[in-house]
Amino acid sequence: MFQSPRHGSRSCTRRRIRRDGRSGLGMTIKVVDEVHESLIEEAWTLYYTAFHELNAYAAALQRTGFFGPDAYYMNPDRNADYARRAKKDGLIDLPVLFLHGEYDYTCETVASRLAEPMRRDCRNLSEVVIRSGHWMAQEKPIEVNASIARWLATAVPAVWPV
Repeated sequence: MFQSPRHGSRSCTRRRIRRDGRSGLGMTIKVVDEVHESLIEEAWTLYYTAFHELNAYAAALQRTGFFGPDAYYMNPDRNADYARRAKKDGLIDLPVLFLHGEYDYTCETVASRLAEPMRRDCRNLSEVVIRSGHWMAQEKPIEVNASIARWLATAVPAVWPV
């Protein structure tokens, strides 16, 4: 049984398969246990962090419910009224960054036409595809932050000087 280096034995294992052509069908598979402790430590850290983040989100939603995340979808009449009163017919001239989740099946914008109105209405749009699902900031925080920093440095350098 696997034990995390933080919670037990520091001798962890990884499997490596070697060939030995002396028996059977010309080959015997030997499974040799050996592991690089740093890889196990990294995997445990990722698991431990994800577990605690999930618990934090679940606890917050138990306290507050889904009203905040769902408020936009519960107000279609107000949203439409707000959109009708938008200046410049809703066109946006400011720099805009949109991050697509490549595996986001909740809000699929990579292959579908869902992003077309944004592309039409945002005159200075930058798009980046992150190899993640819907919760990209939690799934790929380094890639998300790097994309935002890169965009700030190139699209609005006065705000984010290099």
